[in-house]
Amino acid sequence: MHGELGIYVALGPEGHPPVGMNTSASTSPATDTLNCGYSEFNAADMKYRGNAKNRYAGGYGTGSLDRDAADLHLLCQHLRRHHDVSGVVLLGHSTGCQDTVRYVQRYGPSAAAAIATAHLQDSDSDQAPELLATILQAPRGPDKRRTPPMFSHMQHGRPNATQVSDHEWLSQYPELEPLVRLSRELAAAGRGEEVVGRLLVADGAPISASRLLSLYDLGGDDDMFSEELPSEAVQRILGPLGCRPCLLLVSGADECVPHQDRIVTRAESLQTAIGSSACLHVVPGAPHNLAGFEEAAAAALQPQSQLNP
Repeated sequence: MHGELGIYVALGPEGHPPVGMNTSASTSPATDTLNCGYSEFNAADMKYRGNAKNRYAGGYGTGSLDRDAADLHLLCQHLRRHHDVSGVVLLGHSTGCQDTVRYVQRYGPSAAAAIATAHLQDSDSDQAPELLATILQAPRGPDKRRTPPMFSHMQHGRPNATQVSDHEWLSQYPELEPLVRLSRELAAAGRGEEVVGRLLVADGAPISASRLLSLYDLGGDDDMFSEELPSEAVQRILGPLGCRPCLLLVSGADECVPHQDRIVTRAESLQTAIGSSACLHVVPGAPHNLAGFEEAAAAALQPQSQLNP
């Protein structure tokens, strides 16, 4: 369950790019090349990786989208306060797309206005930089290709894990049902943050009750791009992205998407859900992580690089 989130920042006249913050090996070899797409945009790349090796014990298994978004908001406040950052562009890769969406839901322009109205921000220095745009690259669920060899026998007779959503993937494992029942009991008792066991059908990471239900349930907190979701739900989830320009940068041969012949159609439905501010660009032949197609992907960012806060 690997993803990546880049924060590209616009600096004031006296600002200087802060140093990069890396917490694990990159999941997408395109990251450094994509930076070149912002060569004309005074930017610093701050990478936040939502995988099992990040700073939280157990990584994704004990985290949440809300916690990721809160961390990102604190980081953005820091960038404004200490580095004269006036605006940011969020680029999410794979599961980083969920973090991008959640950040906009919680801290985007509409949410920020509500916070200011409620007088929850004590001073101008507590405000985050302006959100200028978002980029969703390979907006799908986590990459299940890295199933450990010791669990590879569990794939027999079930759909290939790279071809289904989190909900569809996890529902194929009846051995998870005891954990799911326990998770529902704990969540009902207000104990959703407790660890219920390890997700042995993947990489064995410890997982909390709330996180398991978020991934397992149709319409769970992490389920933003499942093809089973009704269009009204997708529009409700992605609609907040429409407040600013949004680029859907889609891998044309994404092995993590079910039904390769429907990649473009599915991307178009996401574009419709976001609204008129969304722009769709498909990189023909590119895999999920854009390996080998970095330059083509970076070229798609050139119009975005002209943003001026």
